[in-house]
Amino acid sequence: MNQFLNFCKMLEGAVIENKYHLRKLLGAGGFGAVFLADEVVRDHLLRQVAVKIIPDHDNRQLIELMEATCLDHPHLIRSHTAGASSFNNIDLLYLVMEQAEYSLQDRLERGRLSVTETQKLIGEVVAGLDYLHRKNKVHRDLKPGNVLWSNGSWKVSDFGLIRNLGNQSYAETSNLGGTLPYMPPEAFEDKPRISPAWDIWSLGIMIVNALTGTLPYEFEGENQLLKQVMNCNLKLPRIPSELDGIVRGCLQQNRRQRWTAQQVLQVLNPTAPTPTIPKPRRGWLESLFTPILHIDDSDLSSECPGINYYKLRNLLAARKWEEADQETTELMWKVMGRQNAQWLRDEDIERFPHQDLKIIDKLWVHYSDGEFGFSVQKKIWEECGRPIVMNDDWLRFAEKVGWRFSGKWGTYPEVLAKRRSASLPTATKKIWSRNDWCEFWWSLLSRRDL
Repeated sequence: MNQFLNFCKMLEGAVIENKYHLRKLLGAGGFGAVFLADEVVRDHLLRQVAVKIIPDHDNRQLIELMEATCLDHPHLIRSHTAGASSFNNIDLLYLVMEQAEYSLQDRLERGRLSVTETQKLIGEVVAGLDYLHRKNKVHRDLKPGNVLWSNGSWKVSDFGLIRNLGNQSYAETSNLGGTLPYMPPEAFEDKPRISPAWDIWSLGIMIVNALTGTLPYEFEGENQLLKQVMNCNLKLPRIPSELDGIVRGCLQQNRRQRWTAQQVLQVLNPTAPTPTIPKPRRGWLESLFTPILHIDDSDLSSECPGINYYKLRNLLAARKWEEADQETTELMWKVMGRQNAQWLRDEDIERFPHQDLKIIDKLWVHYSDGEFGFSVQKKIWEECGRPIVMNDDWLRFAEKVGWRFSGKWGTYPEVLAKRRSASLPTATKKIWSRNDWCEFWWSLLSRRDL
């Protein structure tokens, strides 16, 4: 680390790509160093920026660049461009970002935040986390040093430990990473699991720190802190009533019982609409590694003669969600020969053709940018403990996918009007109030091919 820091100090005054003049070292860590820099073209100052320099040892250093250049949200630090360069024959990667004024860590050195200031902090940070989680990404290193104040708002930064979960609701890891006081209990299990709940735990610790100026652990030295974190020995100080519920929701030891980013946002602003995810910007690095999905060229024929999914594709492409939901329902009936009955039995779900199920799910996930689809619903169902009976876990699942509101089942029009994340497809419009509606979903979400 000392050797890297000395190298970083040598970079002060250097010019990267004949354009970025590194003026001052702002900080250095295990994943790189950040400099205040001038962006200059033909001796004209365009703007001041922050430039992160990352030693180019192997492809792992590409992760942050790939992720950062493709993220686009008002509460994530904006990355302008990325590239490769060298200094004294040492290969480097660089990331050009918007300049921030200071970090939350800097702000807390001047004193704790008020309740109002903390509510603003939570709302803005959680909005950024919600965007990441909806894209099935986990930050993994949320802490005051990685939350920056820029242009009048708080923004999450530093994506060096970000983990893309792909089609899974969690991932096991042998690389813990993170910052000890902000790491969740599951980080120290025999098989550590990364999920969006990891970030929510870190958020809860950060809220306590912002409000009280202390961490919710009693310790002397690093070893004692490690023991307290591993054993989840929280010592919560008195939290203002306005935020006590959020803190306790974030700091549930069982990750499955932890609140989601969306739940935190709903508590902060109950009348706010559920946000949707814009289509991601494709950076130059991402284009090298991520294949483009040409779904328009896919064969959308059913395993059953005379049935195809081209109309469903067109409705979804036009974002006609209600019509697409009805088309999904009717197609599923037709595939199983249940048009007259207009509902599906357990045995119909068990025998529903694999190819048809994958096509339906792929179309919904693709055209909703990962917001809707059976596989999206299945992830939430698994996070809720895979309930197969009507119990609290099942009700929690129904609330998370947007079928229940404030403890009551929504009507079909209400569900469509709110259209919260994962609420579609329902595929059960005609039997919304039937008792066997729940059995339909238990059978469907248990399918291993989802």
